[in-house]
Amino acid sequence: MGLAFTPKVAKPKLSNLSIKRGLKKFAPKTAIWELIKSTAKIVLLFALAWGPLTSVAEAVALRRDFAPGVSAIFSAAWLILVRAAILMTVIAAADYAFNKRKTLSDLKMTKEEVRREAKDIEGNPEVKRARKQRAAELSRNRMITAAADADVIITNPTHLAVALKYEASEPAPRVVAKGADGLAKRIRKAGRRNGVPVFEDRPLARALFRRSKVGSYVPTALFEAVAMVLAMAYRRKARR
Repeated sequence: MGLAFTPKVAKPKLSNLSIKRGLKKFAPKTAIWELIKSTAKIVLLFALAWGPLTSVAEAVALRRDFAPGVSAIFSAAWLILVRAAILMTVIAAADYAFNKRKTLSDLKMTKEEVRREAKDIEGNPEVKRARKQRAAELSRNRMITAAADADVIITNPTHLAVALKYEASEPAPRVVAKGADGLAKRIRKAGRRNGVPVFEDRPLARALFRRSKVGSYVPTALFEAVAMVLAMAYRRKARR
């Protein structure tokens, strides 16, 4: 925030004659400052002008000549003008400092306003929680659908379930669904309902669950074990 010379502000405007804007000036801090400022202007101007005016009065009373009297008046007027300019500069600087501090203070937000703004920016926690729950449920539903179309489901047998699918165009089998406990039960149920072979292999199920993400390929180290399970699954399907 700095000083700027704007001559347009000095032009009279009818819009400035606003009762509403005038009432705002009667806020406690602003009203007190305006009162102090106005009083200081009057008192200081009177004090600055008193000495020169007294000197002029004495000079005119003592001297009968017109020229010296006029010269004394002009000297006193110039002195008053200089002192008034200095006084107005000091008052303007003090007024600027006060208004700057008040503006910065008004711009500061309360703790409640900060919390409200943070909530507006980040979103309501309850809404975010509900959105996350909805997204998680949609993800689970997609996995259940994918498990129904898998080639094989490997279980732990009850705590974990990992569904795999292999396409000839892909380099390796892909994990299409995995879950623990209740989700594992839903994956197994969806698989059995749609004729997907379910095999119990605890070490392989734990390894796949721990080292694979849904949508990713089976880790290279597990290729051989997965290939054996897929071969058994294909044979079982062929017999069916």
